[in-house]
Amino acid sequence: MKNLCYLTYQDDPLDSDPDHDEPILIAALQQSGYAVASVDWRRSFDLSNFDAVLIRSTWDYTKHFNEFIDWFGNATKQVRFINPPEVILANINKNYLFDMATNGYAIVPSKIVSSTADLDLFDELSSKLVFKPIVGAGARGAFVTNSQSEAIAKTQAHFQNSDISLLMQPYLEEVDTDGEIAVVCCNGEPLHAVVKRPALSSGGHGDFQSGIELDSKLVNFVRRVQDFSIAGHAVSDLWYSRVDLVPTKSGYLLMELELFEPTLFLKQNPNSARTFADNLKSHLV
Repeated sequence: MKNLCYLTYQDDPLDSDPDHDEPILIAALQQSGYAVASVDWRRSFDLSNFDAVLIRSTWDYTKHFNEFIDWFGNATKQVRFINPPEVILANINKNYLFDMATNGYAIVPSKIVSSTADLDLFDELSSKLVFKPIVGAGARGAFVTNSQSEAIAKTQAHFQNSDISLLMQPYLEEVDTDGEIAVVCCNGEPLHAVVKRPALSSGGHGDFQSGIELDSKLVNFVRRVQDFSIAGHAVSDLWYSRVDLVPTKSGYLLMELELFEPTLFLKQNPNSARTFADNLKSHLV
């Protein structure tokens, strides 16, 4: 019997974001014959007790980023991680989006802001814009601006408290009207899709809003994304991936490719947990 660590975090009651996947996925893995223990990454535990670590909901890593990177670097020398460590390190920073754009993938137009001085380079500051930390999860630290003065003031406030660069993107009204779609995949196969609640206008952390059918147009876009290679691994070879996209008049645009700690929305689609459990074996050899 394989012993698995389901790596999670301590939910903050002041900014609650519980992992609804946890009991569903753990139950499916146990039914497949695995022993599974849920562990908070910031609490002391013995990695030698496990055959593999399923890195799932470490959602406070942005508050303890240096601590997390140090811990992760040491932990990966001791035990197997799923998804692979090199993929996680490449995906934890949203710079991978620029690599995707260079390779012909349709992403939401994006620019990097490393300091307020960078704003002098842009002429679209009077438009409605989204700024999000280039290392971040669940819309934490993201904000919207509607004018040049607001963009300057809010980015100044950000850099007074953080040295993490920002990703600047146009605010896509389709996020509010049509919704941001999250497509959950296992070993490159799309399993189900949901529409997420728009966090910047409705609050929350990109929570479930409604289900959506996996039609051929959506599946074709996702399969194209699954061909992308990151840190030497095709996305289609990974145990889990989530493709977040926005429908626009010109077609789908990729918002993010989540390969690190995405919610899998198993509460809404519990049958997918069985698929994840059934397909884990190939990642443990």
